[in-house]
Amino acid sequence: MNKAKISVVVITYNQQDCITKALDSLTCQRDWIYEIVISDDCSKDKTWQVVSEYAERFPNLVKPYRNETNLGIYGNMLAGYMRATGNVIATLSGDDEYVDGCFEKACKYLEEQDVLDKVFHLYFNRRRHFADNRLDYTFRNNLVTSPRRLSYAVRSYTCEPTFFSPKILERCVPPTDLGKCGDIYWTLNRMYHSDVVLYYDYTSVIYNAGIGVSVTESKKKTRDSERLVFNKLIEGNEIQFDKKDLNYLRYRLKCTESYYSASWTFFLSTTWALLKSLDLSLGLNHLGIMKHFKYLFRYMMFLKSGGKLE
Repeated sequence: MNKAKISVVVITYNQQDCITKALDSLTCQRDWIYEIVISDDCSKDKTWQVVSEYAERFPNLVKPYRNETNLGIYGNMLAGYMRATGNVIATLSGDDEYVDGCFEKACKYLEEQDVLDKVFHLYFNRRRHFADNRLDYTFRNNLVTSPRRLSYAVRSYTCEPTFFSPKILERCVPPTDLGKCGDIYWTLNRMYHSDVVLYYDYTSVIYNAGIGVSVTESKKKTRDSERLVFNKLIEGNEIQFDKKDLNYLRYRLKCTESYYSASWTFFLSTTWALLKSLDLSLGLNHLGIMKHFKYLFRYMMFLKSGGKLE
């Protein structure tokens, strides 16, 4: 039986105030981690100094790299993947952290399932921790075991995997120039090209919402990224979507474009696009109707503010 060798790829950029917490969440589980590959994207603060200190403390575990030029979130992530040497990859942003015990569970489960020589993805649950007074929220990934998992992923009822096979990079290397919302494309692309999809009902990552570098990006920049991603998914041939899923992607694109053409006429056409995407086989809870009401509220607030992206 193959042994799991987990390479944790940590991407960092100007995270001197939180990178210690992220790395501590890994080093305390070092008995189950093969290597920690840290890819720093030309930080301008003391992030690299902190990373170097951890490399000195754990020379056989921590492998630090500093990019010569700034590659952006997904360019930095891909650079980290290419530097990993284990047979399992996990990813961590420098402002998030892993839950104690998840690496032991992942190693034992992957070995038990005997999938380490295959193109696999292992999904755990994720906890979202908010910087303000909102309560933590745990996102369960149980729908990835469904035969319709791609449809659920298109509708954002599943999120990215925690552990995956580096062999997936032999089948698909997602683009790195899609901006902040590139994770949508990466997640769908990797799910579509995997042979085995597994789920472990345990929380693995704590996502610290509201403190990342990308939070400071303008609304326009975020919408530009969304439009780029959905256009690429609709027009590309990397993933073969069924008709309903393709219509839902067109609906998501319409939602984004409505912020560039603020009008009630455009909103009605967006609603029509949603109706064409409805798939009753996914269950009433996953039709996207409630999400559309949330979108309607945000859109009304947008129109009230004058309908300008900033």
